[in-house]
Amino acid sequence: MYLVRAVDSLGYMDHPLDHDGSLRQVESSDDSCSPHRIRWEASFHGKVTTEPIAGSLPIKDVKLPTSLVKRRTTKMEISFCTILCEGCSGETKIHGSGSFDNGFNLDNSPLHEKNEEKLPVHINFSMTSGSLPHNFTCNDG
Repeated sequence: MYLVRAVDSLGYMDHPLDHDGSLRQVESSDDSCSPHRIRWEASFHGKVTTEPIAGSLPIKDVKLPTSLVKRRTTKMEISFCTILCEGCSGETKIHGSGSFDNGFNLDNSPLHEKNEEKLPVHINFSMTSGSLPHNFTCNDG
């Protein structure tokens, strides 16, 4: 809930109930309260290149599907499987520079209710040249 009031120390406006002509000044408006939900936002960026041994050249036309996912923990492993909410996934195509900026800007109640510090993002780079699929590694392999 946000409470808004316009204020001016020198006089916000003439008093609306001033009928005697003295033009008393009021210093602020009345309170105006309104509910407002802040949108949940997150972003990340990176660059897709060849391995350092191959010159770290940018790679274009890579598909980059991303999803915010639920974390499922068992005794043996942590797996990320289910998309967290509607609108929590999408796909970006990386162009000539190899760079990408991706993000989420959502007004979705599961994200507001969780209020977690960290949410896993599933990223799945993919590209095929002819019939040859490419393999991707992270952080210089």
